[in-house]
Amino acid sequence: MTTKLSDKSLQSEDVQKIAETQLKFDDKYNDFLKSSGKKLEDYMKKEGIIH
Repeated sequence: MTTKLSDKSLQSEDVQKIAETQLKFDDKYNDFLKSSGKKLEDYMKKEGIIH
């Protein structure tokens, strides 16, 4: 995405929205990684791969 500095359509409010959206995505992704990591760990313990 290229924007000129003279382009006033991308105001700080828009930047804020983009940042918030990115943070929400990061939170969801982190939750997903934690939950899938936990499930994998439980499975490996159950199968005796790790203790």
